[in-house]
Amino acid sequence: MLVDARWPPPEPEPDRPPLRWPRYRWPVLTVLFLVATEVAPPLIAYVCLILSLYGMVESFALLLPDGDGLGKHHQ
Repeated sequence: MLVDARWPPPEPEPDRPPLRWPRYRWPVLTVLFLVATEVAPPLIAYVCLILSLYGMVESFALLLPDGDGLGKHHQ
């Protein structure tokens, strides 16, 4: 028999849906890097531009369905 000995008992979890941080991470970082490209010195702006392009690719990857490639491909 298992007994929960914590006192006071833990609060129940809220019923709201959790924030899906991984889904919003890349679009937000892309916008931040594009803004930094405008206000930063040229060398740092170049790095921010490359990072924003990477963020665009990752954001586009979020739109694609989550598949396993050719794992279920049958001829």
